Amino acid sequence: MNGGRPVILFVCSHNVCRSAMAEALAVAEAARRGHRVRIMSAGTQALPGFPAAPVAEAVLREVGITLDEHRSRRINEGLVAAATLVVTMTGAQRDLVQTTFPRSREKVVAWGDVAGGGDVEDPVGGSVEEVRALRERLASGMDAIFAQLDRMHQAGNRPKK
Repeated sequence: MNGGRPVILFVCSHNVCRSAMAEALAVAEAARRGHRVRIMSAGTQALPGFPAAPVAEAVLREVGITLDEHRSRRINEGLVAAATLVVTMTGAQRDLVQTTFPRSREKVVAWGDVAGGGDVEDPVGGSVEEVRALRERLASGMDAIFAQLDRMHQAGNRPKK
């Protein structure tokens, strides 16, 4: 299905801000690096079909990235099974995904496990400055995310610390 390409799945709660932004930033980073990788996002509580939060769209547009085509989707077994690496925004989400999809447990990590800095809190309802800070945090963590993806892809989805 993925032609041997590695797959990253970013996960948050509703898939309209954090994971959607992470997906779009990772797509841009993969293109910049010339990486052949599939990047997706989903939410643990997402209602399918909703566009990204307007503030997330605006903040990414500032750096030339669009969320125009994004539509929310709920995490499911097929998405998790297809992923090489599943990156949740919080430790609680990591634990939930690992419990819900136990066969894929080893490929699920929290953002803070890989990129540091602890949980990535949901800025929806916050200021534009908070969402800009989120954008910068996600962008600055992409090196660590891609390094983890490369390690897991080479190891056949087993995390290497």
